[in-house]
Amino acid sequence: MSIDNEWITRCLALPIVLILTFAVQAGAQEVKRITILYDAFGVPSMLQKDWGFAALVEYGGRRILFDAGNNAKILEKILAEAAKLDTRLYTVTGGFHLVLTPQEEMQRVASVLQDTLKIERVAPGHCTSELGFAVFLDRFKERFDQAGLGAGISLP
Repeated sequence: MSIDNEWITRCLALPIVLILTFAVQAGAQEVKRITILYDAFGVPSMLQKDWGFAALVEYGGRRILFDAGNNAKILEKILAEAAKLDTRLYTVTGGFHLVLTPQEEMQRVASVLQDTLKIERVAPGHCTSELGFAVFLDRFKERFDQAGLGAGISLP
């Protein structure tokens, strides 16, 4: 299964630290590759250069999107785009960049992740804030994983 150019283009404008996994559809040829989607360096192409980094890892029948950025607003957008490929998004892991975000907005984001996008687990890290940790822990309860240096997070 390949990613179309429109999806890649949308992802380029949507940086945030996250990992999400979902299975490739049955019968699809297994792909083993890493595609750099977003970076500040590289040869000229249709992709946008900017600070941050995003890579799509396709291996073992799974896709893992690693995207390191600095804007919480795009979290929902990039996950919504990923959900168009496969609705079984497993986890969002990393800094959600919510340090200066009001509690009501944090609660809205947590609700979208859980109720709209059906994210199974979250593991907030740096730049999420103590309040953000509390909001996500309250919302996801036993499906909240502690992230941070040296943390191990099991995948299905």
